[in-house]
Amino acid sequence: MKQIVRIGAGIAVALASAAVLAKTEERVDIVTEGGIGKHWGAAPGASFAAPGYPAAMKERAANVCLSIGYSLDPKKGEPSDLILLQSWSRDKDDHALTDKELDPFVQAAAAALSQWRFQAKETAMKNVHTFTAATMTFAGAESTRPDNLPGQCRIADLPAFVEKESKNADGVNRNALDQLARRRSQNQVDDVMASQRRRQEGR
Repeated sequence: MKQIVRIGAGIAVALASAAVLAKTEERVDIVTEGGIGKHWGAAPGASFAAPGYPAAMKERAANVCLSIGYSLDPKKGEPSDLILLQSWSRDKDDHALTDKELDPFVQAAAAALSQWRFQAKETAMKNVHTFTAATMTFAGAESTRPDNLPGQCRIADLPAFVEKESKNADGVNRNALDQLARRRSQNQVDDVMASQRRRQEGR
């Protein structure tokens, strides 16, 4: 079963409705893009192909940037619970695409990301899910392409982004991100309490 999930005025992306990471009772580590290398590596034989440009949108020659959040289960290493976090687009006439026009790019990005495969390193903690993001770009007309296309939607601080968006009353994904933020906050409380217990036991 699939459902459509949006953020703010954002674009639809298909998610597996039965396993949203924000609902898990296990620990969640929110990691900014590019920061998972400490606990994750590429699975043997894995390839990380970029998405192809949607054929139906080639005439628009749009430049598109998508930031897609995803979770990693330490037992599997397969991206799941994909969610569109941020987007930017401009076509050859310097017009932003509508949600409907952006959807083929979202689906192409989700299809490519779903094929990525990771492997947890020995440093990874068991039963700790990782929530991170991937920036996907589609190059169109050079006349409207910014010098740094990925920079138009890349999220510099994912934990802060999740915290902020979880309080966004207009965001359709507010509940999911709020649960994710709450789970992370509870993890931090648990860590403090565990540290205090260790100090007391050491006396």
